[in-house]
Amino acid sequence: MRTFGDRILGLTRSTATLAVLFSLAGCGAGGPGSPTSNPMPQDLVPLISADNPYLSRTVMLIAQTGDQATVYAAGERLTALAVQLIDDPTLHDGLRQRRLSQVYSAMVAVPTPSVMLHCRAIANDLGRSPWLRAMSTAVVLAQADAVPPQPTRTPDPAPVMTPPSSAVVVSTPADADAEANARVGIRPADETETPVTE
Repeated sequence: MRTFGDRILGLTRSTATLAVLFSLAGCGAGGPGSPTSNPMPQDLVPLISADNPYLSRTVMLIAQTGDQATVYAAGERLTALAVQLIDDPTLHDGLRQRRLSQVYSAMVAVPTPSVMLHCRAIANDLGRSPWLRAMSTAVVLAQADAVPPQPTRTPDPAPVMTPPSSAVVVSTPADADAEANARVGIRPADETETPVTE
């Protein structure tokens, strides 16, 4: 039986790839391989596999056209695939690194909670290899750069209320500096007021 990679290998990187991905998913009433059926994004979730050479494009298509449940399913599948590839003892490091780089680059398109939790756990695990930690850190940082920071709202300082009786009253000669005092905000003492002394 031919693998997904064997079926996709001869495709070009054009818009025909989308139709082929949907037809390989076997979506719609036309049955498997029918390009005339109505494709749905949830039909692409099973195509998230280690041997899919168009993994990033498939996941990006799911992220752009799928609903929240489909995007979360894609994130869960990517997380499970990453864990499977990390723990697979039969893969040599070069192949593991190539496949994991595809998985982690696809994770950037679907920043679901499971993806972010997995990437943060790998990035903080000092026992993991540096390249694996770097790839998972790149996914976390890509999401930090993509989301604009929310402005922090600082509370307004409480207004300072001064009672009218605490106003500073200054006695000045009657008309000598009345105009200057009015500009500064000093009002002349009234004969009925008593000056406030401190």
